[in-house]
Amino acid sequence: MNKAIYLIFLAKSIRTFMFGVISILIPIYLASLNYPVFYVTLGIFFVVLGNVVFNLLLALYESLIGRKNFLIMYSLLMMVAGIILLLSSNLVLILIALFIGNISVTGTETGPFQSVEVGVIPKLVKNPGRVLGVYNLLGYSFSSLGASSLSLLPHLITNNVTIAKLIYTLYIITSILLAAIYKKIVNIEVSSNKVNASLVNVFLNSDVRNLSILFAVDALWW
Repeated sequence: MNKAIYLIFLAKSIRTFMFGVISILIPIYLASLNYPVFYVTLGIFFVVLGNVVFNLLLALYESLIGRKNFLIMYSLLMMVAGIILLLSSNLVLILIALFIGNISVTGTETGPFQSVEVGVIPKLVKNPGRVLGVYNLLGYSFSSLGASSLSLLPHLITNNVTIAKLIYTLYIITSILLAAIYKKIVNIEVSSNKVNASLVNVFLNSDVRNLSILFAVDALWW
């Protein structure tokens, strides 16, 4: 396989492991700072909102900015988010960090990293179905390992805030590693140098519209 595929697999693995840890940690951390349930929920909302916004920016400007530059930019935003979470307990700053951190709060990813990588893989290999299967297996496996690993830390460290600071430090290191990995990936760009579409056209796309309706119905049901 193309060397870029192995780099994408590596990035997927370390990223989803860290997201698995962070997804469990965020509500615990906010509760440990004595924020009420509403603000804990608000934090999760800002995570999801950030994923939506950055996916839309990717859809609009992928051709103009470049996939590789987007991936590096998102990695650096993760680093900034980690620094904010490490140094501040102010709710406004925490919400900003959660918005720009491209964190996943589910068993899989909903942010722009996966959107770029899934679009890249079919262009790099002759059998994308099998490679995407491995890609998703790695994502679910490492996300599960990350989420379960958080339960081990209270046996060593009893203070939740101290645990959070340790995890945020690892989160910063992970973001730097991701930026370094993506810097090595080549041949993943699209050919056009123009903005893909207006925001209105993105929402008018039949596939986007139909999937959005289905996801909205699913969300309301739950």
